[in-house]
Amino acid sequence: MRGGDSVPEFLDASSHGVAAAEPTRWKRTLDGVASASMILAACLVMTLSWLGYRRESPNAGHAPPPLPTAPLSLAGAELRGDPTAPAVLIVFSDFQCPYCRAFAQQTFPKILKEYVAPGKLLVAFRFFPLSMHPFADPAARAALCAGEQNRFWEMHDQLFQSPQLNDSVLIESASAVGLDLKALEACEAKPQTEEAVREDVRLASDLKAGATPTSFVGRRAASGVTVLSRILGAQPYVIFQEAIDKAIRGGPAK
Repeated sequence: MRGGDSVPEFLDASSHGVAAAEPTRWKRTLDGVASASMILAACLVMTLSWLGYRRESPNAGHAPPPLPTAPLSLAGAELRGDPTAPAVLIVFSDFQCPYCRAFAQQTFPKILKEYVAPGKLLVAFRFFPLSMHPFADPAARAALCAGEQNRFWEMHDQLFQSPQLNDSVLIESASAVGLDLKALEACEAKPQTEEAVREDVRLASDLKAGATPTSFVGRRAASGVTVLSRILGAQPYVIFQEAIDKAIRGGPAK
């Protein structure tokens, strides 16, 4: 017997066996239900993850939309690098997007080292918060207002360090980069701040940005940036390398 239970003396050997076996059958049944529940939960998580991936990453098998023919303006974008650099990388990104975080942590540092630091590339960041991410818009406004205190790129890096975003992370990130929290809060509440984020979102829509992140690579022109390549999602560094090298050489559009 388990658990120190005793069987009443009036039960014969046969009923004793049934009584002992009954909890075992129940345990097996419950274990089976629990296992099935875990499998169903895992399938649900995988399905939701796949749906999110389809929303945030390029759709395989579909031809990409045509590249913009008119030069893109950099007005209002957050810039990093030499403004006279021959090539430009424009990144539309979402601070709560896992693919954007992967790009920011794995690929972007290599781009900074190999192209931005030597003065070959100018990076322009634009906000593309998806409605499916509840803290993407607040994070975008916080980063934009960090730029008002000349801390945009520090806030950019800090926000992408966290695998999850919430109100506490936003405040902790702002404190970590040395922002004036009262000034930050006042800036975030301004209608102009939200409108600046919405302008970037509208531009992303006009350019048929089909993933987060979506990047455009091009060459500097007198009236903006002549786009040569579109890169959907958190592609490997070699994809960006190829596109940037072509832009520096003035290669043909893809």
